[in-house]
Amino acid sequence: MTIAAAGPQIGTRVRPVERKGVDLVIALDTSISMDSKDVTPSRLEKAKFELGQLIRYLKGDRVAIIVFAGSSHLYLPLTTDYEAAMLFLNEIDTKMIPTQGTVLSSAMNTALNAFTNESDKFRVIS
Repeated sequence: MTIAAAGPQIGTRVRPVERKGVDLVIALDTSISMDSKDVTPSRLEKAKFELGQLIRYLKGDRVAIIVFAGSSHLYLPLTTDYEAAMLFLNEIDTKMIPTQGTVLSSAMNTALNAFTNESDKFRVIS
C-alpha cells in the first residue's frame, strides 16, 4: 500500500534540453615571449590566472581552449566541465608548441572550427 501511495510511474519521456549559455573559445598565446617578466610572475602565468577567474565565473556555458605560437591547436574541445578546463589551463606552458611565432590568424581559424553547428547563435572568441 505504501508503494501505491507514492505514485510510481513506469516508462520514460524524452524532453529536449534547451541550452541558454554561450560557447566561449579562448585562444592563448604560448610563444616564448609569454615568459617575459614585465608582468608578475610572467605574461603567461598572469593570462592563465585571469582566464581561470573567467572559467570559475561560467555557469551553463561551454568553454574551449586553443594554444598557439607558430601554429595553433585545439587543446580542450568545448565542454561544460570547468574542473577539467582548469586542469588543462594549469598545464599550459611555452614549450607546448615547438614552432615559435605568434600566428594569430591560425588561432582564429582553429577557434572557428572549434564551434559546433549547435553554437551558431551564441559564439564568443576571446
